[in-house]
Amino acid sequence: MSGQESYGSVSDVRAAVLDAALQHVPLLGWTEAAIAKGAEELGYSCAAHSLVEGGGAELFLWLQRRLNQQVEEHLEEFTLQGGEKRDVMLEALKQRLLLLMPYRAVYAQGLGTLATSPSLLGESISITASLADIVCHYSGSNQPDTSWYVDRASVAAVYKLTELCYLQDQSADCQVCSCQTSDCQVCCCQTSDCVVLLPDA
Repeated sequence: MSGQESYGSVSDVRAAVLDAALQHVPLLGWTEAAIAKGAEELGYSCAAHSLVEGGGAELFLWLQRRLNQQVEEHLEEFTLQGGEKRDVMLEALKQRLLLLMPYRAVYAQGLGTLATSPSLLGESISITASLADIVCHYSGSNQPDTSWYVDRASVAAVYKLTELCYLQDQSADCQVCSCQTSDCQVCCCQTSDCVVLLPDA
């Protein structure tokens, strides 16, 4: 087909279709229509959406993986440029929320599609755990001891709480921001009733 790139495997085609489909999620949601649109954009038949057996839920999980990958790349750059390890968690949360912004209006819909696909819930938990692993790694918590497990659980819990706060605030001036006071850090959309406090390291 004209305009169709050559991929090494079906898995590569599937990945390319999912990446292309994400561009259409803000308008079409987490749907087979978005996946079909992504396939057509690459020069494949709209029937190529059948490569994504999990439909919208699988597309939603694909976004989570891509966001984790982008957060990891950002943290690598952050640390290479001299960023302090104690600031890694705040930096990771800010970056993850910034990456969510294009999908904010349809993110709840994505969570809903995941809820209707119980077989994928375990994978969703695994992706959140992977984010926690990334943050712990770049913050210097790498030893698999008791404190490491506590750190991972804390990162996952704080991120989910921050994400929920960000998504629930529908005010026009809601934005991802941060500030520091003598005893806390703030990383969230900051309005009068939507603030997540993170203890200083």
